[in-house]
Amino acid sequence: MKQDSGRLILISGLPGSGKTTCGRWLSDKYKIPYVDYDGVIQPFMTEVYDRFYQGRAYDEFCSIWRECCYETFWNVIAENLRAGISIAASAPLSKEMRQPSFFDGMKSKYDIEFKVLSLVLQVPEKVLYARIVNRQAKRDEQKVRQWDDYCKQQEHTILWQPEYQIICHTGEEYRTDKIVRTFLYDEEV
Repeated sequence: MKQDSGRLILISGLPGSGKTTCGRWLSDKYKIPYVDYDGVIQPFMTEVYDRFYQGRAYDEFCSIWRECCYETFWNVIAENLRAGISIAASAPLSKEMRQPSFFDGMKSKYDIEFKVLSLVLQVPEKVLYARIVNRQAKRDEQKVRQWDDYCKQQEHTILWQPEYQIICHTGEEYRTDKIVRTFLYDEEV
């Protein structure tokens, strides 16, 4: 039998959209834990890449390991939710957001009930580019070199069906939207 558990604020968007900034702000403001996909995955994936995949493009390497990385990410989230802890988490989630029953599948897989507030960050391409160039991360080198091709490949269709969703076009709407507080503290939404 599924148990009721914490609430999930799930932050998604392309690299450079402000997911980490959003997650850290929510964590600080509402005193909830925050799980960043890159923070969980990047340290060991960088080590694996450096040791075994140097000859491949980094984006190709990441696509090979994507399923394993996301499973690790979701396991951390599920443990918090199962313990009744509300949590903010961020990741690109580009494939997941195109799956209408994604959240039902996650609830079934982990045998827990939880409510989801999805914050989708969709900022302009020129903002993404400037942020990615400025952070000078190794994982972004290929994107920067092939920026036009990278942007053309991105799919912005949102089909998943969380209980609540905010589309943030400036990347800052979550700071003023009352739905976050209402969602976390079970006030009338």
